[in-house]
Amino acid sequence: MKQSRTHTCGQLRLQDAGQQVTIVGWLENIRSVGSNFAFLVLRDYYGTTQVVVETEEMMRVVKGVNKESTLSVTGIVRERESKNPKQATGDIE
Repeated sequence: MKQSRTHTCGQLRLQDAGQQVTIVGWLENIRSVGSNFAFLVLRDYYGTTQVVVETEEMMRVVKGVNKESTLSVTGIVRERESKNPKQATGDIE
């Protein structure tokens, strides 16, 4: 059986910045900031991770996705500019 993720949503921390990872979870929330910019909150059994959508292509993909949909996201972990100390993964996105 092939592993579909490299990390859980609650596992990533600041020391993982720069790594390419794949996380899988349910879409908890999406916050659109502009036509080509949004924040997704992806949740699994282990926690949540914020995913940043920054391009037209990425926005086209997520526009039709409903809350509670299962998503697999691959990207580079980076340090958040505005950290969230209330979340274990609040230093990264």
